[in-house]
Amino acid sequence: MITASSGNHGLAVAYASRVFGIDATVCVPTKANPQKVAAIEEQGAKIIRSGASYDDTYLSARRIASRRHLTFIHAFDDRDVVAGQGTCGLEIARQASDLGSVVVSIGGGGLISGISIALKSLLDGASVHGVQTTASPSMYESIRQGKRHGVKRRPTIADGMQATPGRLTFDIVSRYVDSIALVSDAELEDAMIDLMLTARLLVEPSGAAPLAAVKNSLKLADGKKVVLVVSGGNVAFSLLTKLLRSRRIASGSS
Repeated sequence: MITASSGNHGLAVAYASRVFGIDATVCVPTKANPQKVAAIEEQGAKIIRSGASYDDTYLSARRIASRRHLTFIHAFDDRDVVAGQGTCGLEIARQASDLGSVVVSIGGGGLISGISIALKSLLDGASVHGVQTTASPSMYESIRQGKRHGVKRRPTIADGMQATPGRLTFDIVSRYVDSIALVSDAELEDAMIDLMLTARLLVEPSGAAPLAAVKNSLKLADGKKVVLVVSGGNVAFSLLTKLLRSRRIASGSS
């Protein structure tokens, strides 16, 4: 089998392939987080580096799958993948039946699609909000324009949030997600530091996006329970070093 991934989906496919004794190939962008790539390789999958962005990597993986007659597993635009990610929504509904809102980061939209279907089906009145970066607001622009829309991407630390929406995920997000907020890289870095120092969690930029949103542009109803889906803990050493140095400098100057 083969897949295209900026990291986390590829790691899941690699793990499942190892468990079931299946050969796996994971195509990653040329500048993918080296910690994520190393984790995929540790599970025994073959890595192919191709493309400057997820979309480019996806096209490369599709070509390889066709040429080699391999089964392709989409990272988000797949009903089974969405259903699997929806189990997160089932857990939230079971543990927080008085939920007001849930906030989820959006790359291609698989995670928020599964969660939103589950929560909207089980909890009356619960709202679902997505988060994207200002550098790659593909789903945000797609919803705003009413059709799937790719954007010209700018550099961002959130490598897991750069895909063009799939047909399936665009339809689901259009139907079930209440709003999408945008955050900057600086806001992501600030949220990552807060999670490290306050929650003792090492979270990658994409996973810190929900906290960045509620601290800045996303305004939610007061007095309601809010769940932030913090997903992904693979932080590049270079980014982690930068964050620690910036906090040390700030502390020293105060």
